[in-house]
Amino acid sequence: MDEICELEGAPLLNLLVEMSSFAYNNVFIEVDRCMASGSDIAGSFADGCMMEGVFVDAFATFLLKEEMRDMPQTYGKPVFTPTTVANLLNIKNITRNGGNKKFVLLVLADHLRDVLCHVLIKGAKLIILPVLNNDH
Repeated sequence: MDEICELEGAPLLNLLVEMSSFAYNNVFIEVDRCMASGSDIAGSFADGCMMEGVFVDAFATFLLKEEMRDMPQTYGKPVFTPTTVANLLNIKNITRNGGNKKFVLLVLADHLRDVLCHVLIKGAKLIILPVLNNDH
C-alpha cells in the first residue's frame, strides 16, 4: 500500500488507508453493552461463525434508537425481534452443543413477553424476525 501511495503521490490515499485500519482495529459500533470493531464484524460473517447473533441484535437496537431519535413519528412501526426468538421458533431444527431441544410454546410466550414488553404491538406495521446463518 505504501508503494501505491508513493507512486500516486496521494496523501489522501494514505489517509484513507490509515482510517480503514483504525476502523478495523478499534470500536466501530457501540450499543448499550455491545461493542464491535471492524475485525469483529468482518469475522462474524465467516462460514459457521454467525451463530449467536450478537451483531444482528446490536444493530437492530442501534436502528431502533436511531429511529426514536430521528423519526419519532414512525418509531414503533417496525419491530425488531431479537435472534433468540427465531432460535426458540426453530429450536427443533437447531443443533447446539451436539443436541436438539423440543419446542415449548410457554417458553416462547414468556420470552416474547420479556423482549417485547416495551413495544406497543397495536402500532406495529412490520415485525422483523432475523434468521441466523444455518438456522433455517
